[in-house]
Amino acid sequence: MRTRIDRNNNIGKCGLSNATDSTLMAVKESFLASGRVGPEGGVPVLISPDQHYSRVAVLRTQAANGQNYSVLFLLSDSGFIHKIVLLAKGPHIIEEIQVFRPPQWVKNIFLSASKGVLFLGTSEGVTQLPVSQCPSYRSCSQCLLARDPFCGWDPASGHCVQVSANSTKVWQDLEYGNVQKNVKIPSKPKLCHRQVISTTQDTSIN
Repeated sequence: MRTRIDRNNNIGKCGLSNATDSTLMAVKESFLASGRVGPEGGVPVLISPDQHYSRVAVLRTQAANGQNYSVLFLLSDSGFIHKIVLLAKGPHIIEEIQVFRPPQWVKNIFLSASKGVLFLGTSEGVTQLPVSQCPSYRSCSQCLLARDPFCGWDPASGHCVQVSANSTKVWQDLEYGNVQKNVKIPSKPKLCHRQVISTTQDTSIN
């Protein structure tokens, strides 16, 4: 039996809040696109031969310089979250987060931009992970070298703080991570480009 699709259904139209049952059924059955969806710029945003990612969540945020950046949260098959910012020179891995110890298989991830939280669902329940953990960067060099658009060094308080819309006095250099431009550091500073952070202390929701 062949389903008849009304041309007036406008399957490709944005917004189906007032759609009829026949339109919704047509959309459900006509899930193929007319052409492939390619990456912006015609090339892949990220190529990682050593990793296999199963889930992705993306958040746009404004840095201290007023520019908007895309931050990717990629779930690897091994159960790690890779937090990556897309810069002009290419993607930069901000941190690798081990959510569970021992690692567990994460079935899905969901990003709440309003709460600033990444939810991770497993067979045992749901765990939440904040999109930014600025206090984990204990020094100015760590804060700047992380190149996290959510975080910046506040020279007044001497802490790595979350960047807000009116954060005009925090230090941040996402494109280059230039520490010496802002901070006087020792000749052999103890730097940390990646933080491995466990969130097993978060309360699970069963």
